[in-house]
Amino acid sequence: MMFDWRFLMFFNVLSLGFFNLFLKKFSSKKNPILISLAINALPFPFLLLLNKGFPQLSLIWIYPLLSVIFYGAANITSFKAFSKGDVSLIAPLATMGSVFALMVSVIFLGEALTIQKVVGVLLVFLGMGYLNKKENLWKSLKALYHSDVARLVVLSCLFLALANVNDKFSLQFFNQFSYPSIIFGGAALLFVPYLLTGKKNVGEFKSLMTNRWGFAVLASFFLSVSYVLFISMITQADVSIIVPLSNLSVFIAIFLGKHVLKERVENRWFAAALMVVGASLLMMPQLF
Repeated sequence: MMFDWRFLMFFNVLSLGFFNLFLKKFSSKKNPILISLAINALPFPFLLLLNKGFPQLSLIWIYPLLSVIFYGAANITSFKAFSKGDVSLIAPLATMGSVFALMVSVIFLGEALTIQKVVGVLLVFLGMGYLNKKENLWKSLKALYHSDVARLVVLSCLFLALANVNDKFSLQFFNQFSYPSIIFGGAALLFVPYLLTGKKNVGEFKSLMTNRWGFAVLASFFLSVSYVLFISMITQADVSIIVPLSNLSVFIAIFLGKHVLKERVENRWFAAALMVVGASLLMMPQLF
């Protein structure tokens, strides 16, 4: 039975919001590569249950391989940011992925840079200024630029934008129910060699999974659910519609950051609203 993507979006937004919370609990001040290994390996056996078969080995496997590499890079940079920064700061910054998607479309696909898209970019950057408000917008953006957390999130957004576009193309050749197991399994295998490079890494991984296993299970559960839903949704609607709506999870992340993690959100509600609206303008059909 295929559910309508609008119905799936509600659960996708909830899953992403709670993923941010439990990832923060799991990854705080820990090795992002080992965090990535755990987050990708834990859901893999369950995702295999959805498997509907794989295509024969051929050149089409290069596409999920590229997604595995992009997601692996995004995991490391994003999880490193979560280990150091606030959820209420990181979640709004993730809307920068829409800006990168626009850049790829304009530079490589020849799409027009319309007034609507320019307004969208300006709103995203204006929102960024309110995330770490200083005397003026320039000083606010400069402070973010010098923030290790912000730079890690922006880099992660670039990798995620590339992965999302590649996923859409890959699903021409792969079954939507089998594809998530390829991505999570492949990403986990990507980090196994690092684990095996020394006893210190193995010991740290065992300690991590022993002391924080509950947060690991919950974070990996919500991430895998959101990804399965994302894959299902982009088979029904354009990525340019799904991604901006998924950004609504930012508000759940800020709410949880304030009330569960006791973060000081200050101007971040307003910043998130500006950035979500800006990201939506970047990816919506032309309105003006």
